[in-house]
Amino acid sequence: MNKAGLLDTRENSLTLREQEWEIAKTLAEVSRWERERAAAPSPAQSLGEAQAGESAALDETLTSITGRVEALEAYARHVAEADLVHRAHEQIHAIVLRSVRYHDLLARTARDALAVEQIHRLDEHAQALKQVLAQRLADPAATGSGPG
Repeated sequence: MNKAGLLDTRENSLTLREQEWEIAKTLAEVSRWERERAAAPSPAQSLGEAQAGESAALDETLTSITGRVEALEAYARHVAEADLVHRAHEQIHAIVLRSVRYHDLLARTARDALAVEQIHRLDEHAQALKQVLAQRLADPAATGSGPG
């Protein structure tokens, strides 16, 4: 689709790179927070509620980023499907063009019957001439080239 110029390649390139970068940054930050939480000593009972809030924030972040990734996957799937349809369209177009050429070729065969008749007439004349010449060879007196 991009090669055919059917998608805005500039916007695609910029948007997709931006999305990839944002996802990578967010996942790197989530990983960093999870490492920090895993390395921290077990919290006191009163701090557990605060840490639960952190967990909820990380979960919400992952849910949100998953939605973004799923949207990108859906976009990629739809572009691939559109590409298949586009290729089928191109193949049909090529078949139509070939069909026109084949019809032209077939139309030219209409002249073949007339050409065969003309060739048969030429052949009949050649055979008649051959017979006349063969008879003259067989009867040299008829050609006027005998002793005289």
